[in-house]
Parts: sequence; C-alpha cells; structure tokens
Amino acid sequence: MQALLYNPANGTVTPVRPGSAYPYGGFFLIRADVAGVSGQGVATGNIMLADSGLALDGGTFRLNAASNTEDQTRSLSPGVHVLTAAYSGDVSFNPSQSRPFAFTITKAQTNSLLQANTGYVSAGATVTLTVQINAQSFAMSGPGGFGAVAPGGRVTFTAGGVTLGNAVVTQNAYPAFTTDSGLVNFSFPASQLSVGNNTITASYSGDMNYQPSTSTPVGVYVTGSSLGLSATALSFLPIRSNPERTSFRSTTPATKIIPPVLRRPPRSLLSIQSALLLCLLRHQ
Repeated sequence: MQALLYNPANGTVTPVRPGSAYPYGGFFLIRADVAGVSGQGVATGNIMLADSGLALDGGTFRLNAASNTEDQTRSLSPGVHVLTAAYSGDVSFNPSQSRPFAFTITKAQTNSLLQANTGYVSAGATVTLTVQINAQSFAMSGPGGFGAVAPGGRVTFTAGGVTLGNAVVTQNAYPAFTTDSGLVNFSFPASQLSVGNNTITASYSGDMNYQPSTSTPVGVYVTGSSLGLSATALSFLPIRSNPERTSFRSTTPATKIIPPVLRRPPRSLLSIQSALLLCLLRHQ
C-alpha cells in the first residue's frame, strides 16, 4: 500500500511518508496492489480499505485489470490515521492484508483578512466590516486548501480592547470555490467607537480542522455627531401699567425678549404743531 498527496491547483503528486505530519485540506490518493508471491498471474476480487479500523469511503474497492485499486479522499480529519488494505482473495490467490500505514493530519493554518467599508465616518453612521478566512495548506506555494470542510466557527471584533461583537463564519468549500475559505460580514453603529482614530482587529476562533488567526488591524476615524436643534414656545403677556408697551416672555426662564417701546413725539415737535394750529384759528 502507498499514499500520495495530490495538489489540484497544479496537478503535482507527492509521496506521503509514514510517520509524517500533514496539514488538513489535502487530497490523498491511496493505492493498494495485489501480487502473488511467485509474481505470476493476475489477482481479482475486492480490497477493503480502512482507516484506524473504520471503512474508508465506503470501504470496498474492486481490483482493476492491473490488480490494483485507488481511492481519492479529502475527508481525513486532524489526528493520527492508520491505513490498512485487506484483500478478499479469489480462486487463484489467498486473502492477505497490508502492513499498517500511519501518518498524522494537523489543523491547517489560516489567514484572516479584514476590511472596513470606510476609514472615515460620523458617529451617527454605520460601519461594515468584512473578514475572509483563508485556509493555508496545499495550493500554489502553500496558501489555500481543498479539505471536505471550509473554515467555520466565529469571528470576534475588537477596538482598543473593547469587544464590538462577533459573527458566525459562512463556509465556502472547494470545489464550489477556488479554495476553502470562510466569510463574515459584520455591521455596527459607529457610536460604539471613540471619536477620533480607532484600531479594529478581527480574531478567528478556529474549529476542529483549522487553527485560530488574527487579522492585521484596520483604522477607522470617527467624527463627532451633529448638534440637534431645540425649539422654545413664546407667550405674549401685556403689562397693564403701560398699555403702549407689550412684553414678550418665553416659557423658558432664561429667555426674555422685550421689543422696543413705542414713544410719543418729542415735546418740541408738539409745541410747533400747537403754535401753527393757533395761528390758523386766529386768521379764520
């Protein structure tokens, strides 16, 4: 029996070494060959593939014309895996079993990328954050992954040591997507941030297949909110001592508005008017 690690991003195949460790998210090709001790004849029948005693991908595989069979799997979870192949035998060949083939799958590393919809916002607005959690395993030059399950779990957002909230990761698994990844969109009121510069980070919790990771911080500047306008009611209260004066008094104690007082014409003007009237009466 032998195992190969297949990279669908570039088509390369790498032998799996017994006792070695590999991150989650790879395609494993497991091959079993049956041959007689004499080297003569072609074996037929079935092979049962098992992982630590449990049937692997259904377990039963038919030998081809070259007396071998293959299984391509990406369902190997983190932990120790002991693969075995058991041949059922046929009329010409006796049953047999392979030696155990053991190796370890570890949790895959992740990379969290954080973006904000704006870097400058008023305190009354809303901020939207987007985080992409990328699997780091077997794609080109390392990043990317092709496991049966994409990164899941939760992402927590903080600013200055204060938690803004958290959200569940949406899983985007290969082959529906280019590689395994997770995505989070999180919106919150900018009033949760301090006025001025704020540094926000996203922390991915990890799950049973993927390691935690923390994003590079992003900055968001918050301006103060606008001042609101208030109205005051005015009441008109006449003052009896002087009917020609009217006082306007606000219901707000601190506000009192008094318009200009209506004054009589000056005395000198009244004297001139009286003298003219007297002259006219004498000439009649």
